[in-house]
Amino acid sequence: MGNSPPDDPPLAACYETVENCPAFPLPDSHCEGNVLFHCYGPTLTDNKAVFDWYTTDCTLTGQVCGIAPQIGPYCVSP
Repeated sequence: MGNSPPDDPPLAACYETVENCPAFPLPDSHCEGNVLFHCYGPTLTDNKAVFDWYTTDCTLTGQVCGIAPQIGPYCVSP
């Protein structure tokens, strides 16, 4: 009797990566006016790891898109 490899599939799988925004080496964030753009992901879509833009309109919370110390682009108080 010896140990044989398990028949279960591997715990991790590789997916094709789709970058609709710059995700590597760090996800991009920037301001366009008062809208914060942040590269978000990955989300699993059609068996692909997809990175896409997530936007936040800072004016909806009475803020502006600016640079927060040690955070970078962020919605901040005017």
